[in-house]
Amino acid sequence: MSNLDQLRALADEAAASGATLKNIQLDEQDGHLMLPVVDPGASFEVSIPAEMQLPTDKIDMETGVLVEDSGLEAEQHDWFTRYLRALVSEEQRAALVDLRSGIDAAGLHEDETFKGLALNNFITIDTSPAAINRALLSRHLVGTKNGPVLLPVLGAGRHSMEGATLSMSAGGSFRATGKAEGEVSIVAGRFDALHGTNTFSQLQSFRTAFSIPLALSLPENRQLIVSRALSDTVVAGKTLLPRTAEKDRTITMAYTPVGMSANPAAPREVFRAALKPFNVPRVDEIWSRVKLYNNTRLFKAYVASQSLEHAELRKMLSGSLATQIETALESI
Repeated sequence: MSNLDQLRALADEAAASGATLKNIQLDEQDGHLMLPVVDPGASFEVSIPAEMQLPTDKIDMETGVLVEDSGLEAEQHDWFTRYLRALVSEEQRAALVDLRSGIDAAGLHEDETFKGLALNNFITIDTSPAAINRALLSRHLVGTKNGPVLLPVLGAGRHSMEGATLSMSAGGSFRATGKAEGEVSIVAGRFDALHGTNTFSQLQSFRTAFSIPLALSLPENRQLIVSRALSDTVVAGKTLLPRTAEKDRTITMAYTPVGMSANPAAPREVFRAALKPFNVPRVDEIWSRVKLYNNTRLFKAYVASQSLEHAELRKMLSGSLATQIETALESI
């Protein structure tokens, strides 16, 4: 686990140096950091200025601490050195090495049942120090126009599609505001259960499920390829749709939702709207095939995951697949 007492002390130092940390605190649940509010139902605000955001090229991934010549002021260098050491523990590193050893022992990285499920980052056997540190820091990173940065404190907020939106001010501060009864979750993109497991190695529940990558034949000797580029959108009226294009009789769709528990009809409508400009016949039949492909592949993998000997691996993989299937089944 992270050194929670040290991280809380460092958060207080950050607040004294210009960060805004109103009505939030750092805490842990099941070994994962989280941001609960202090006063449930009251407004919260978290703002991390640009000078408190650490470019990842200043982190030595082999050791998980700052590079020797970071170029930071002495006070900043000291603060980030302590923050990184408190953020990731040897216990966490050992647990992830053990998990990846379990993946290797089970041969999941070579198992066709699990290939093509958008879990390539999770189902890896790389246990090098750099790979382990990079994976453990991944949920605390956010992209900027100058490259990814480590976002202190606010980066501990778990991702959601219904939390506080992560925004950037004109001055470069990352900010999240709102009200919460318990945990502050952060909206920083389109995520689902598979994405949470693949990117953050965390079991999280989302009210939306996106299709796994697929290719289907279409009428008139055409083909449809669906990817998982979840941020590649276009605006159609007041609706965000996946970017869709056709070349050489192949239609490419950046992504498509297959389940939305809050609006069961929405995924099909998104799919219809994305394909409408291409005059594809029998769209509802194709939609049914997309759903069937997802449910079949995911259920087969879920059944296989139940027999895994490694307890934590079994829990992570089966839990992620079950959540994805359940969300998809809630839509028509």
